[in-house]
Amino acid sequence: MTAPVIETIDLTKRYRLDGIEAVDNINFVVERGDIFGFLGPNGAGKTTTIRMLCGALDPTSGTAIVGGHDIRKEPLKMKMKIGVIPEQPGFYGNMTGRQHLKFYSDFHETKNPEKNIQIAIELSDIVEYVDRKVKGYSHGMKKRLALAQALVHDPEILILDEPTGGLDPKGTHFFRNIVKDLNEKGKTIFLSSHVLSEVQELCNRVGIIHRGKILEVDLIENLSRAMATEEKGFVVKVKAKDIDENILYKIGAISGVISVEKTETGFSAIVEEENLFVEINKELIDIGVRIRSINLEEPNLEEVFLKITEGE
Repeated sequence: MTAPVIETIDLTKRYRLDGIEAVDNINFVVERGDIFGFLGPNGAGKTTTIRMLCGALDPTSGTAIVGGHDIRKEPLKMKMKIGVIPEQPGFYGNMTGRQHLKFYSDFHETKNPEKNIQIAIELSDIVEYVDRKVKGYSHGMKKRLALAQALVHDPEILILDEPTGGLDPKGTHFFRNIVKDLNEKGKTIFLSSHVLSEVQELCNRVGIIHRGKILEVDLIENLSRAMATEEKGFVVKVKAKDIDENILYKIGAISGVISVEKTETGFSAIVEEENLFVEINKELIDIGVRIRSINLEEPNLEEVFLKITEGE
């Protein structure tokens, strides 16, 4: 097995003024090739964790291995492996976008700097305004410049803190597509976002932090199935014509079917186990129902998140 790309080891941050542990002894791993979603309510410890992983904040205790380097022992080597988009990117207003990229490239001692800068400009789609002063940039333009800056040294890991925050639908669509594209090209993505539908669309694994503690780390599908099993909440939705009471009775009589309800386009059944989807489909075929569609629905990420964090 290959080593994780990110691994936290009892990572802790305690603020001296009030003694509160913003991040409390957390442990999780991000595997190579993941798009890893990092979730939590406001004040949960997400940004503090990200700042420690980036080397912008020293842990009180514990550590993390990022890109094969200990963030406390080898911070400069670690920073060469990561590209970061902060929630609120900061730039020098009187410098152009290209000047920022050149400065950042020099800091990282990038090989083939001009080529890498041009690739980053094109990937981020800032060709039209990269030579303008940044003080004239909109919020969306600054987000794209931040992306180019994060990519200019071709890092293997991208750490994105609310990358679509404040963007219009077009900008949001662009960022979601570029995240998928970069991941397909081999980048590991660590993504913090409040937009749970976005995380569900992009990520394969998530970690949920609340009050400084990690509550869950798993595949999204595993968390959804675990909740559905616990809550007895798998839903089978069927679209079909001429659904009558006799058909609903036969579906309801299948062992493990909790309830059946007629809908405008067919019916919806709540079932105990996901494999009952197959039995319902078989029963409908045997009855002679012409099925337009049949789908198994599990709890979405928002439902899972609320369930895991409630009462904590």
